[in-house]
Amino acid sequence: MPLRTAVLLLVLCALAGCVAHETPLRSDQTATLSGRKTAGMSMADTTRTVLIDAARIAVDHGGRYFSISTASGLRPGTDVIVKVYQAGEVKPDARRGLWDAEKILTQGVPVTALNAPARPPAAALSSPQQTPRCTAYGCVW
Repeated sequence: MPLRTAVLLLVLCALAGCVAHETPLRSDQTATLSGRKTAGMSMADTTRTVLIDAARIAVDHGGRYFSISTASGLRPGTDVIVKVYQAGEVKPDARRGLWDAEKILTQGVPVTALNAPARPPAAALSSPQQTPRCTAYGCVW
């Protein structure tokens, strides 16, 4: 019996090493990636690392798309906020700064993303932005 118990414990320890830590999402569907991971990296490596990590977070939480925002732009060593979107929440071709998590994880980070600076995305959801219709008597939304 002691040998059987030892083998069982060994197998359980080996399996515990396979368990991945899932970054938690806040109620607003955002998560923060620590800048410690990208400190000292080149801009291209930082962009690649952040996009891949953000894509993993999105997929881990059942999302298809994500956006990245930082107060000062994407830079090595800077914390990044990732917002996760489900497939029906946004129109991917109508929103600048929206990334397809599945595409990044299966095809890799596009070369164009490594050469262009990442900017905070504009706030545009799948529903069209309503504009007021104004007259001399006021505006109607």
